[in-house]
Amino acid sequence: ITLFIHKYCVKGNVERGWQLLVTVKQHGFSPDIVAYSTLIDSLSKMSLVREAISLLFKLSLIGISLDSISVSSVIDGLCKVGEVEKAFNILKIFRLPPNIYVYNSFISKYCHDSNMTAASSTFYEISEMGLVPDCFIYTTIISGYCKMKDLKMALSFLAKMVKSGVEPSVATYTTLIEYYCRSGEVHVAENLFQKMMTEGLPPDLVAYNTLMDGYGKEGLLHKVFGLLDIMKSAGVYPDNITYNTIIYSLTVRGFVNE
Repeated sequence: ITLFIHKYCVKGNVERGWQLLVTVKQHGFSPDIVAYSTLIDSLSKMSLVREAISLLFKLSLIGISLDSISVSSVIDGLCKVGEVEKAFNILKIFRLPPNIYVYNSFISKYCHDSNMTAASSTFYEISEMGLVPDCFIYTTIISGYCKMKDLKMALSFLAKMVKSGVEPSVATYTTLIEYYCRSGEVHVAENLFQKMMTEGLPPDLVAYNTLMDGYGKEGLLHKVFGLLDIMKSAGVYPDNITYNTIIYSLTVRGFVNE
């Protein structure tokens, strides 16, 4: 039953998943918490947080023991729609011990709002709770500081990340590459791109587009097309953003009719 509910939810048909769950209950079967968690998670991701909270409380009232996934999903949904205070209330009501997933939700929201003081404070709270920040948390913090143009703090967290034994991901490198491209330091971005590949991390489409955009804004047309060739050779195919970047690069160099 859980597998079918998951299938409906993945396709965005949460209502059909709920109907299936109700039908099963009417026939005397009791769905497990995983089935309910799947529905709650899907509702939260679709920003139907009110419905997710309602289901959460209903389950609690009928005596179904909630797992951390259900509560964490609702907290994440609340953070994404800007309801941080409500997220904290849910955390307290259901007495959920903070986990990495919950901390990710709060830090992502703080960084989105450029509240880096709160983001950093929450980051250090993770260690105090005996938890270990993961790559996603580090990358989110680094990205937040880059958006605030605070490179010193961004690099400080990168250093903490490496010292803690957490390997930077393609997303981590891309965040810094984007910062340097926007700052006009394309040579530094290019070095980071090369370092990423040396570390055995194949660049994804976003990474290629980011560096290509940096080249384009500097009018380095030969490097734009050179990177395009490398990209294709690596089996990464251009998208609309890639082609728009190429068009912009041609325009910058005065090749309007090209």
